[in-house]
Amino acid sequence: ILRERITPGLVVLSTAAVGGILLVVYDPPSIGAEAIGIALTIAGIACCAVYSVITRRFIPDATETSQVVLSQQAFGLAFALLLSLTVGLLGGAILPTHVSPLGAASAVLSGVLYYAGAYWLYLGALRRVPASIAAASFYLIPIVGVTAGAIVLGERLSAIQWVGAAVVLLAVLGILLRPPPAIPAGLSRPASG
Repeated sequence: ILRERITPGLVVLSTAAVGGILLVVYDPPSIGAEAIGIALTIAGIACCAVYSVITRRFIPDATETSQVVLSQQAFGLAFALLLSLTVGLLGGAILPTHVSPLGAASAVLSGVLYYAGAYWLYLGALRRVPASIAAASFYLIPIVGVTAGAIVLGERLSAIQWVGAAVVLLAVLGILLRPPPAIPAGLSRPASG
């Protein structure tokens, strides 16, 4: 779709990163119960990769990153409203019945941080680097999650999880330090700005 050259080195490093993620989210005592969580983690990263390719395809046509962020937010809001309407028509509750002010504030703050802030920065980077490089940042999501769990919730990581985190970090570092891929004839580097 993007005509980016995917090298064997990138494939090996990406495979290593996914293997590291599996080690990070792997918990032998409860693997049966957590298999769905592991599958969802990997599926989420795959969705992020698809998002990167689709967005990278269209973002150079926008004059500013804000155009892309705002249009994605508008489509996201429209989709949420459509889902709410569908749930309401099917007899379900549209709004939660027990939300504390703190819960509502944390939902708004997480939306601002994750969807507005993080994606604004990510889309800005995606304008400047190939999707294969930008998408490598998504391998870090489980690492950030388990680190936050350890710091905020006092969760302890097993030795295998530490090994997995190291594998992911080294793989991402390897991806970032690779020379830029060759640009096929007729295409130009991503626009900056």
